Amino acid sequence: KYFQLTTGWLPDRVEATLADLASGALAPVEAKRLLARTVVELYHGEGAGEAAEAEFDRVFKEHAAPAEVPEHVVDGAGFPMRLARLLADCGLVPSNKEGRRKIAQGGVRIDGERATDPNLEVAASDVDGRTLQVGKRSWARVVVRA
Repeated sequence: KYFQLTTGWLPDRVEATLADLASGALAPVEAKRLLARTVVELYHGEGAGEAAEAEFDRVFKEHAAPAEVPEHVVDGAGFPMRLARLLADCGLVPSNKEGRRKIAQGGVRIDGERATDPNLEVAASDVDGRTLQVGKRSWARVVVRA
């Protein structure tokens, strides 16, 4: 149904794709990827679908940082500070308490290294230019300004 509604393909092509899917010649995951590539290219131009797919694979299959991580500027006068507070200041968690909880659960990484101490204090030099990750989808690059 989504192939009919979103791709702009002719009915013959939609039917052929659905037949391949039904027969097993096209795996469901590949059908979803094909649909996603097609829709992205429809709105963002040729080649954008493949680029988006490569970025998706990099972030969610290889567990690497996204190509574009938002930067968060932090005042250097506030250091040292607890990592939980820094996470809240960067908007990665709604509160210090939630930051401590995420750290204790092992869901926080600094440049890919897991932080496990909820009371960890960090210096400006510990986090300047580094990437913070909370869970699988929340990222921030910290920039410390004097």
